[in-house]
Amino acid sequence: FRRALVAALVLLSLMAPAAGAQSPTSEVRGVVVDHAGVPLARAAIVVRSTDTNLERHTATDAAGRFAVQGLPVGWYEVTASQPGLATRHSRRPA
Repeated sequence: FRRALVAALVLLSLMAPAAGAQSPTSEVRGVVVDHAGVPLARAAIVVRSTDTNLERHTATDAAGRFAVQGLPVGWYEVTASQPGLATRHSRRPA
């Protein structure tokens, strides 16, 4: 039996001014759960700008949460993956 990775990427895009900088920055955060709603720890997360191809990598914590801060404002593709589960993609503004 193979669980599906439901990237319930509850993504919140926040804009906040960068300290001492002229450009605003954004943050992408979310929660990754399986089809039953169970949080997935240590899922690999890739946040990629669809404008510049800038990539940032992180992993979910024990509660399935992740956050990537200090991103330039724009559109991002978020990919969540974990061995043995389907990879999910989501496209969101940040």
